[in-house]
Amino acid sequence: MSRTKKSIRNVIFTIVGFVVTTLLQLVNRKVFILFLSSEYLGLNGLFSNILSMLSLSEMGIGAAIVFALYKPIAEKNTEKVKSLMALYKKLYTIIGTFVLIAGALLTPFLHLLIKEMPDIPYIHIYYLMFVIDSGLSYFYTYKRSLIICNQDNYISTTTTMLSSVGTKVVQLIILLLTHNYFLFLLVQILFTRLENVLISKIADKQYPFLKDKQYQKLSKDEIRTIRNNVFAMLAHKIGMVIVNATDNLIISKILGLAVLGVYSNYVLLTQTIESFVTKIFSSITASIGNLVAEQSKEEVEKNFNRILFLNYWIIAFCSICLICLIQPFIHLWLGADYQLPMFTVLIIIVVFYFNGMRRTVLEFRNAAGLFWADRYKALVESFVNLVVSIPLTYALGVAGVKLGTLISLLGVAFWVEGRILYKYLFQKSVLQYLFLQTKIAPIVSTAKSAMVICKMWDRKFHRIPDLLVIEGPLAGGHLGFSREQLAQYGADTAHVSETYSQDAYDEEIRGIMKVVKTYEDKYETHIPVAVAGGIYTHQDVLHALELGADGVQVATRFVTTEECDAPMCYKQSYIDAKEEDIVITQSPVGMPGRAIRNHFLEQVEERKAKGENAKISHCYQCLEHCNPASIPYCITKALSNAAEGVLDQALLFCGTNASRAEKIETVEAVIKDLAGEPV
Repeated sequence: MSRTKKSIRNVIFTIVGFVVTTLLQLVNRKVFILFLSSEYLGLNGLFSNILSMLSLSEMGIGAAIVFALYKPIAEKNTEKVKSLMALYKKLYTIIGTFVLIAGALLTPFLHLLIKEMPDIPYIHIYYLMFVIDSGLSYFYTYKRSLIICNQDNYISTTTTMLSSVGTKVVQLIILLLTHNYFLFLLVQILFTRLENVLISKIADKQYPFLKDKQYQKLSKDEIRTIRNNVFAMLAHKIGMVIVNATDNLIISKILGLAVLGVYSNYVLLTQTIESFVTKIFSSITASIGNLVAEQSKEEVEKNFNRILFLNYWIIAFCSICLICLIQPFIHLWLGADYQLPMFTVLIIIVVFYFNGMRRTVLEFRNAAGLFWADRYKALVESFVNLVVSIPLTYALGVAGVKLGTLISLLGVAFWVEGRILYKYLFQKSVLQYLFLQTKIAPIVSTAKSAMVICKMWDRKFHRIPDLLVIEGPLAGGHLGFSREQLAQYGADTAHVSETYSQDAYDEEIRGIMKVVKTYEDKYETHIPVAVAGGIYTHQDVLHALELGADGVQVATRFVTTEECDAPMCYKQSYIDAKEEDIVITQSPVGMPGRAIRNHFLEQVEERKAKGENAKISHCYQCLEHCNPASIPYCITKALSNAAEGVLDQALLFCGTNASRAEKIETVEAVIKDLAGEPV
């Protein structure tokens, strides 16, 4: 089976597993809260983080050996795989034993990690059950890694899904019948063991050589390479644990278990989505490893850019959904008592977003084995996180913890990881990576402005626009034309439909297209062009496409839709406007602007005729050179009044076609009409 087909299969199994387990997890959490307190939730989070700290003993051995497995698997070198797996097994047996012993020895010191010890009986026994569950897993993990490396991630996903479903169903029954936390944890331990045994049996059957006791010892150079990667990954591991696992510890110690329990519900939702995205990308990690091992740097970079684009699209969509839905969902799911302030929630989502944006870079870094190059990055990141998080938690509560994480994330991790990948794998400047994070889409109105922008970016940054928008003289709001230019095109009259010279501006569009073509040829790529300004009908769209545009940008027509969040009175002003009501006004920003003549603009004209200026009580400092004493009105206040529906004191920007609006439509109807489809 091809690399692509295996990746697709792995992704499908991942999605199915995610949906099933997530639904059960949400139901399970609801029942958990009904029959047990939020302090038990906090206890779950705290114990999980303690064990995350103990996972430092793993020292990055797994990641280092997994990387070492990619090449021999790709080359079908069974003997080398046997040698690596034997070493893997030996080391993980030692680590599992250490976690069990060290975890048990921490039992008497639990009170040091909690602000106030809760009135929960057998708390130390519950902790030991967490230790057992975690420690025993190390004795089986190495076999699961071989399955994943061989691009058979669907096997691991399926077994994990079956185990998770079984765990959640039985735990649900236990909670409903007994309300017993001990039995709840016992079920988790038993199903984890069953899953581990099952994956071990599957691995033994699929890879019979694992039972072979005879294997070649690794060379000194191979051992040295693994040792260096382990050291580097240990630094990463320490940093990762401090950044991710200390949040719960800080909240528990400073704010208490009850607050930690409330916070954990948001973590459950964000981590569920993050886990879904991570699993999708993990499904193709082995494919990436094989790609790096077999293909050229150019081919690897091409696939990196494709996956990065997909990554950003998914994370941005998920983040927007979280902003809109997480608070209502928490209220519906658990109740108002389990909601955090919206400011805190926004910080949590921003951290989620930027963490998600790193995923592709990290997957390619791991696949390329670039552990040594940024070995100190995680340590610096964790130091910054701790130093900032603790005082901010005292000052801002949960929001402070996440702000500390965000500061360390953006200040250290985000750009260093990109730099390492581009420097060592693609052998290019980090600027090219940073440019990938931002798409350039300048809005131009003339061939001259297009040339100036393209020439500057080409000369200074060796970069061209990712998209170019041509905004014509029929657009609404601030225009990229002088009054003389508007008069030249006949776009400044009371009856623009009769005076506008479409042919004259079509020539300007063709001139802009020539500029674009020059830089397309130079960079051997395509620069999409969208035409804007006066696009209202299907014929307008076709005309733009005939001129060579790839698409159109439409604004005015969408204002009078049901889905537009503008006040109804704002929409009605479009419907009521006649062609002669739409005028060109001089904005305080120094540019002509197109708007509807209303009481506000009439007042502005009266003051201008009398030589008077507006009495501005507050300056928002939105313009560097704005002088409140000499401008006709405050542009910020005028536009905010429009958004708030205070129309007699508002600047109502619109395109020339606003007067054509006759009714409130749906977005679907507008798009169908623009596309030439029957409504």
